[in-house]
Amino acid sequence: MTSENDIDSDLVAELLPFFIDDVVERLGSVEQMVVSFSTNLHVKPDSFELLRNVHSIKGSAASFGFPTIALISHHLEDYIIATGNFGEAAVDGMLEHVHAIGAIVEARRDPGSEEGRRILKSLPDFHPTQNLLRSQGQKTVLFIGPRNIQLRLMEPEIRSGGFRLVTMSSSFQGIESAIRTRPDLILISNIIDILDGVDVARMIHAAEMTQHIPLVVVASKLDAEPVRNRLNRLNEKILVVRKGEDFAADFAYAIVRLGVV
Repeated sequence: MTSENDIDSDLVAELLPFFIDDVVERLGSVEQMVVSFSTNLHVKPDSFELLRNVHSIKGSAASFGFPTIALISHHLEDYIIATGNFGEAAVDGMLEHVHAIGAIVEARRDPGSEEGRRILKSLPDFHPTQNLLRSQGQKTVLFIGPRNIQLRLMEPEIRSGGFRLVTMSSSFQGIESAIRTRPDLILISNIIDILDGVDVARMIHAAEMTQHIPLVVVASKLDAEPVRNRLNRLNEKILVVRKGEDFAADFAYAIVRLGVV
């Protein structure tokens, strides 16, 4: 008797050539767009079409038995957003990610967890220097949390205040970026990954190099008061803003109260 796992395995094997073709096509589009954007340094790095292609690769890779491609794609998403430009160094880094994915696709097998970690460690991370950020004439907001619909809704409000937005979807990448770049304000989603927003905020606040940076935890309307009470019990002077329809007013109050503007 054939099990459901056998059926799923057979289906994945049958669809694998279509997945390979799709990834190859999307990688070609990504490479073409990155090279094209490099000739126009005024193009914003969060191009929807560019990120959509990378996100599509990430979304399907794990299902077809290519977790390393999913991880590299996730890393590439963060890299594209964090760079802030399509200069030569940034483009070289993006293309390194593309070529790493291409090599795995060409081999038609995942390299495994150990080799996958080695590949990830070999890829460049982009942490803009303080001089670069200040030279752009904008204050920088670092958002640590998932890139989901809530961030899409918050982003226009953040940018309308004249801020440059950098996002990190991993709590540990966010903490590292905060220490390296020391942004003007850090927004931390209450729900991230293995750490929650309060944990991340306390770690950043405890570090000597980042203890002066204003911190804000972003929570749902239902969670805002419990999060605020928890911060008060911990004697942490960190503001809480609500997501959704309350975000614009809460964010405006926070940046004024914290002296960011």
